[in-house]
Amino acid sequence: MEAHDRVVPAFVLDRAITGGANASRRRLAFLSQSLGDLDHALRARGGALVVRRGHWVEEVVRLGAACGARDIYVTDDVSPYARARLTDLRRSAGQQRIRVLVHPGVSVVVPGDLVPAASDHYQVFTPYYRRWMQARWRRPMVRPR
Repeated sequence: MEAHDRVVPAFVLDRAITGGANASRRRLAFLSQSLGDLDHALRARGGALVVRRGHWVEEVVRLGAACGARDIYVTDDVSPYARARLTDLRRSAGQQRIRVLVHPGVSVVVPGDLVPAASDHYQVFTPYYRRWMQARWRRPMVRPR
């Protein structure tokens, strides 16, 4: 919001996530309600949420190009699927001369920040929990004007 005069908030209902084995009714109902709440909050502030359905990379780049965007901002994710998707987005957006900027996303503590000294992961929950409670959490973004 600080870097641009206009921002187009968007969400793409990606077939790879909303279809097939990943598409539980409750998950989709929660997603639908959350998107509705977000759109309502944006409309109260003079905006709106753009919702697209299809292949995530194609729809994001198509929307960016249609809006004349110089930058696309996305929230980070650590899953292998999300990493591959981000790589594809950077390639496709780059072909349109659109930059992709990634911000912290789905976790309160940056993934990989909490590891024990002698291993790459915790094997017992309680030591992890204690460390997580002491970790520096990322701050929530300030609500835009």
